[in-house]
Amino acid sequence: ALSSTAEATSNCIAMLDALDAMGSDHVRYCIATTSPKPRVPVCVDAAGLRPYFSPESIHSGESDFNPPRFKPDPSVYLKA
Repeated sequence: ALSSTAEATSNCIAMLDALDAMGSDHVRYCIATTSPKPRVPVCVDAAGLRPYFSPESIHSGESDFNPPRFKPDPSVYLKA
């Protein structure tokens, strides 16, 4: 259901430019979120960001830890 409602916005153009610039400068980047990991790839795909984020570069406080870790616990951000 989420994949049918997720869609890119005009702000994604600026994000693509920023990701391209960071890639050119060899700056490492990833996604760190407390959202469930199954939800994040759907959003990444809808935004057209899949070429920039491998599954290994997406970290979830809910899915990557047992037990899950949420804000204000910084674990997912430290892992990223």
